[in-house]
Amino acid sequence: MSRLYWVNKFAEGNLAIMAAPRPEARLDEVLLGWKDEGVDIVVSMIEHREMPGLVEAERALCEEFHLEFIWFPIRDKTAPASPEAISALAKRLATAISTGKSVAVHCRAGIGRSALLAATVLVHLKVDGAAALDMIAEARGTEVPETEAQRQWVLNFGKTLPPYDPCRSA
Repeated sequence: MSRLYWVNKFAEGNLAIMAAPRPEARLDEVLLGWKDEGVDIVVSMIEHREMPGLVEAERALCEEFHLEFIWFPIRDKTAPASPEAISALAKRLATAISTGKSVAVHCRAGIGRSALLAATVLVHLKVDGAAALDMIAEARGTEVPETEAQRQWVLNFGKTLPPYDPCRSA
């Protein structure tokens, strides 16, 4: 099974990153394992060419097991081409976490793209970008994200959001 690395168990919901399921794994067992650990939403960031057939199989099994599946491909070792699109996704996931859902994000190795998205979600949850990366690295047991470009993207992203206003809801 692809191990879930829980970044933080929030009072309302949870966030995890993980590697993509391995080709030799029984995908149905992997997804049922995630569901047993409380995952409600699975986000895949791999491209079709990285692991042919995985996206379609994951989507079908998530539907069968009543898990929400989101596919948001980003080329390996890169930062997102569209800050607006990933910010919208991160805001959607942050809202889901705030309402009690558990989100699990994966890329191929669970270090680069998944850490970038998880950090962006945390920034939407009012965590500083550097602190978000530290939280993810601690959970993952390795430095994240994979590239300096990804790291800088996260650090710069937080500067684009309006300052936190405790009198206004997120």
